[in-house]
Amino acid sequence: MRMNRSEIARLTGRTTQAVDKAVTGGRLSVDEAGLIDVDEARAVFAMKPRASGRQGAGAEPAGVRLVAAQARKTEAEARLAELKLAEQEGRLIDVHEAVVEVDKAFVAVRAKLLSIPSRFAPLFSPRDTPRAWAALEKVIHEMLVELQHSADDDQPPPAAPPRRAA
Repeated sequence: MRMNRSEIARLTGRTTQAVDKAVTGGRLSVDEAGLIDVDEARAVFAMKPRASGRQGAGAEPAGVRLVAAQARKTEAEARLAELKLAEQEGRLIDVHEAVVEVDKAFVAVRAKLLSIPSRFAPLFSPRDTPRAWAALEKVIHEMLVELQHSADDDQPPPAAPPRRAA
């Protein structure tokens, strides 16, 4: 690709005077249309730091910065391509969908845990049923509170469920 002197100056971060000096000094060649090869200009200006005060001490020349930016862009595109491939191969899942599925599972576990006292209390003698019911409800409530806190430490524990009369 070829550009005129002002475009080369803008691309390399130099002044048009610096580009003219490189042309008159023989470091850059100009075709019959007055255009300069971009790759040649990048190579010339990347190798020789600016003499002007526009570039800070230890700063990289524009060509070096451009190459580094292109490398970062290529790396980012490669990472995106890898993620897309992993998703297509089923190695990635949508976080929202996973949260919904885990919530469904916890709701089912909670419902089953809460049904235990009514399922097992009749197995005890009528005299022991209220105590067994209360003991089971207490253990289940403790498990539910522990499960809730392992998933979300920011919220306070829920109030204990109401006790059923015997």
